[in-house]
Amino acid sequence: MLLEIVGPQLGRLDQELAKLSLLTSGEGSGANDKAQKTAPQTITREMVEQAVDGWRAKTAWSMIEAALDGNAAMALVELDRLLLAGEEPIALLAMMSGSLRRLASAGRIIAQAHALGRRIGMQDALREAGVTPKKFVLDKHERQLKQIGWARAKHLYRWLLEADLALKGVSSSGERPRLVLEQLIVRFSGQLGTGASAGRR
Repeated sequence: MLLEIVGPQLGRLDQELAKLSLLTSGEGSGANDKAQKTAPQTITREMVEQAVDGWRAKTAWSMIEAALDGNAAMALVELDRLLLAGEEPIALLAMMSGSLRRLASAGRIIAQAHALGRRIGMQDALREAGVTPKKFVLDKHERQLKQIGWARAKHLYRWLLEADLALKGVSSSGERPRLVLEQLIVRFSGQLGTGASAGRR
């Protein structure tokens, strides 16, 4: 989760890990005996959410969730807030990638099953793709996969690769990074259309 929030920035990852380490030792709460006794011994998801750019993390997750629910307009508003606050486009792409890879894998699993003439349920494909086998998690991912459509989901890997190459290449300056992320959001939110024509985009 920390990698998804911060992105592949080793210096910042080191700083955030140091901050979280202080919280687990109690030093971040004043370093008194009581704090050290009550400090958690492991870094939890909740600690990461609260300590690592709290509002940015929540806004980024809201952006991804809105896009996966098919609400591209809301996702683009959240993207604008993050970019205006100075969030790095490559870090936002890393967060998107973390959420999309399992859906992409599930889409490919379903496509391969269809090519072999057999059917596989979405939740079975999601489990095979590595989604946590908890009902509420599977239900959420199944809803998102249905919204994207498995025929389009199998293209997510290519879309992510194209966006990554663009952000590291000719589209790395000016307003181009914004356009790359906006296009990606619109693509996987389903706003470019449905069916086979959308799957080829």
